Amino acid sequence: MPEVCGTQVLMSLGMWFPCFIVRRLNRFVILVKSSHNVVGGGVLRAYITNTGRLLELLRAGVRGYCLKGSGGRTQARLIAVDEVFGPALIDTRLQEVAFASAVNNSLIPWLPSYRVISRAPKALNSRFDYLLSNGSEEMVVELKSAVLRTGSEGELASYPDCVSLRGERHLRELRVLAESGRKVLVAFITTLRGVKGFTPYDKGDPKIRPLLKELIKAGGLVKALSVRYCPKDSTVRLGDTDLPVLL
Repeated sequence: MPEVCGTQVLMSLGMWFPCFIVRRLNRFVILVKSSHNVVGGGVLRAYITNTGRLLELLRAGVRGYCLKGSGGRTQARLIAVDEVFGPALIDTRLQEVAFASAVNNSLIPWLPSYRVISRAPKALNSRFDYLLSNGSEEMVVELKSAVLRTGSEGELASYPDCVSLRGERHLRELRVLAESGRKVLVAFITTLRGVKGFTPYDKGDPKIRPLLKELIKAGGLVKALSVRYCPKDSTVRLGDTDLPVLL
């Protein structure tokens, strides 16, 4: 399948440099190897924002895409890795910013007239990702990164790749909010190219699928969309804004 970046630019990231995965040290730090003179070369400690296991993506020897670190105990920030049909953006913070850009520029047809009005709003016992408003009503939004490829032919994006107690709590509390009349949305963001839909990964956490069904029954919105990292100009671009959600 040819690499397709998409057309609408959501954000520009600046200069990146190539690296190769060595091994993950903990949830937030991974060792990578690079010969690029931006960071002096050798084995580097890179910051990673995605706390999923990502075993299929972070294999030793896989090519990665790094930004120069901003100091501290890491020398780089790993934002993407090569996958079946091209780079997969694994940086969850960049996925969040890309989503906000798409919303604020009216690029998501099922969120007409909405704008981001706050980041990390608190509701019940959790903080969620965004609070949106269209001028007359507000919507609580939680984003989940779906970068696990599943399906008999690798045609589906999935979440989560392991038990997520935090994800379960978010879905339960969003259901409570929906039952109280609040507008709520769970949006699964995939950066895998060539996928045709989203489905929960039951082997990772069998509770997610029934919780999503309960959320929908309560009036909550569950959607999936794709964004793509394009190394050629180091941009994040919008892909499919309404991937089928298979529950």
